[in-house]
Amino acid sequence: MAYPRIATGKIVLPYTVSGFLHRVHAFVRNPQAVGATWNINSRATDSNDTDWKNAAEGYWLSFSYLLPAAIAAPTAEFWTKVGAIWILQDTVLCTGTNGAGSSILTEELTATFRCVNGKFLQVDVLEGNSDVPLTSRSLSAIGGTYQNGLKQWTSGHTVTDAPYGWAVNQDTSYLATASFVKLTTSFNRHLRKKRGLA
Repeated sequence: MAYPRIATGKIVLPYTVSGFLHRVHAFVRNPQAVGATWNINSRATDSNDTDWKNAAEGYWLSFSYLLPAAIAAPTAEFWTKVGAIWILQDTVLCTGTNGAGSSILTEELTATFRCVNGKFLQVDVLEGNSDVPLTSRSLSAIGGTYQNGLKQWTSGHTVTDAPYGWAVNQDTSYLATASFVKLTTSFNRHLRKKRGLA
């Protein structure tokens, strides 16, 4: 069953792998301009208490676990939806990385998490650092950097301002306490064709 797509804010991380630009985004709740910055709600208080730039840094450090070490820290983007139009409001250069290993070209990872309303939030990664196709319904069974990265969307997170603390699905519901549902990796046919591997 469909659910309302009412989120009006998102953080976008553009990243480049071997000349191809990819973008990943996370929806946020209640974006509001506060003085010279934009704030979003946190799950801790459900009030407008988190600087989006801090959330962006936590998002990058969490997401970078799923990427190769060589990927440069991106310039994160903050977008708000006005009517039917998404408008770029601010940017910030992220720092640091938790990336490891090398990119697996054309790989596609999809991690599924459950929200408090029973609906789902998905994290999609293109050309990450996994070296084997994988399907798992147990976060503890996933090794290495993938486990370290994906737990940042759970109550077991270790990164400051990790997505668990503020990310929402499109109806603005926070992640459930036991949020992890499954992980699958495969190869993206569109990317394989673009890279001349199909």
